[in-house]
Amino acid sequence: MDRIEFLGHTIDSSGLHCQDKHVDAIVKTSVPQNATELRTFLGKVTYYHSFIPNLSTVTAPLRHLLTLSKFHWTTEAKKAYNFLKTELSSDRVLTPYNPRLPLVLATDASPVGLGCVLSHIMEDGSERPIAFASKSLNETEKRYPQIDREALAIVWGVKRFFQYLYGRKFIIFTDNKPISHIFNPKTPLPQFTLSRCANYAAYLSNFNYDVKFKSSSQNSNADFLSRFPVNSSSAKRREATSSERDDFDEFVQLQIEQTPLTAVDIAKATKADSHLSAIMTALLDGRDLKLEGYNGREAEYSISEGCLMLGPRVVIPPKFRAQLLEELHVAHIGIVKMKGLARSLIYWPRIDEDIETMAKSCTACLKNAKMPAKFRSHHWEYPSAPWDRIHIDYAGPIHGKQLLIVVDAYSKWMSVTVTSSTTTTATCDILEGLFSQYGVPTVVVSDNAPQFSSENFKTFLRSQGVRFHKTSAVYHPSTNGQAERGVQTLKQALKTSEATPSKMQHCINEFLQQYHKAPHQTTGQPPSLLFLGRIIRSRLTSSGQIYNGG
Repeated sequence: MDRIEFLGHTIDSSGLHCQDKHVDAIVKTSVPQNATELRTFLGKVTYYHSFIPNLSTVTAPLRHLLTLSKFHWTTEAKKAYNFLKTELSSDRVLTPYNPRLPLVLATDASPVGLGCVLSHIMEDGSERPIAFASKSLNETEKRYPQIDREALAIVWGVKRFFQYLYGRKFIIFTDNKPISHIFNPKTPLPQFTLSRCANYAAYLSNFNYDVKFKSSSQNSNADFLSRFPVNSSSAKRREATSSERDDFDEFVQLQIEQTPLTAVDIAKATKADSHLSAIMTALLDGRDLKLEGYNGREAEYSISEGCLMLGPRVVIPPKFRAQLLEELHVAHIGIVKMKGLARSLIYWPRIDEDIETMAKSCTACLKNAKMPAKFRSHHWEYPSAPWDRIHIDYAGPIHGKQLLIVVDAYSKWMSVTVTSSTTTTATCDILEGLFSQYGVPTVVVSDNAPQFSSENFKTFLRSQGVRFHKTSAVYHPSTNGQAERGVQTLKQALKTSEATPSKMQHCINEFLQQYHKAPHQTTGQPPSLLFLGRIIRSRLTSSGQIYNGG
């Protein structure tokens, strides 16, 4: 390269040259056309009153214009206006960049432009500008709500003065309080922050900064630049307005296209609704919805394409809600699926309740609905050790035999005994054999079958040392759910393995071997590990495997 621009200077073969780019936003600003615009300019000048000699005398002709019944420029006023612009861009106000002095970036946005001032905090505490910048908004940016324009002003200012700011700690001043919270690097983003602001915050995370709130009256230096942006060239204006939507607007449009509506339909109905239009007006004015009295999800609304948004979801006005409910239910999908689909696309207050009402009132759905599962929740306290509480039940007849199933509540270890008799005596003989192998449990849980409710069975348990015998509630076998589940699991296994009378015991043994070494869904551990302290060995286990669960 034969020349390069850096930090407000041009460096070429002949040396170092100052640029006027950093003061163009002042020098090329348009002349105020009314008293309001002139007051904005005077606010800018007054902000730097310490550096402009005899300021009150110089501004007297301008302040006189404000007292006239009809605003018109006088020769003295024009002379004072041009002199003050020259002063603002002179060395008496401006200061060169100094890497040892603190940096501040003041930003502001108006409906027509963006403004920012890069300044140093001097050793005496005064604030002196390094450079001024302003930018006219294109047609897309003019449609942003005020909070988006304020956020854009910060990001544009940081990009504009990137060479000064990157790698340094600096302070951002904004007169928008919600933005000062959203962009605060020490606080997380609100849950439903507008995606555009979320993207801006992600970009700013690459910088080391603090963000502070200033009232509009104290932020007048940037306020003037945003209201009187320097017009870009016609070529740049054509480029800026060639696209009617930015990335976020394109995303919103894609969201809406997945519904039978258009953005124009939704925007028109939103404006026609008194409640939603009031929220939209507040957002366009840059007001905080929480301070305006809106609560819950409504306080998190944003605006894009003329539509209200909750995060990525389009807020549907009342006019179209019934139509979209019908669309969600067009294939008679269930309530859960309807809610899942809605939560990715659309929103309105109490939408979940409306979906439930819609699905539950559908005649076709009710006609073909399945009976609800007969489930009774019965919570058992989890045992403290293996074989502390066991659940017992009979399964059968299967191929002319009965199966006594015993399940350990702690480890889910299952014992299955094939028997031809289910009498109390036969049951006690089987349990006595199990007690001799594994010890006597503290609690035995059974249903109310005759063999378990007889006096002889109760006497047997007392004689063995069982402290408690608990039975399931009458007509509610699910209260003995451990054994009931074991019965169903075993039956399904025998059915799948196509067990016959001759090989039923073999099928049971094969099932138990696999069942005891496989992790149980409830405990997450193999029953044999919790019951025996090791994973049982099978022919599929390598000879070098350690059976301690490690």
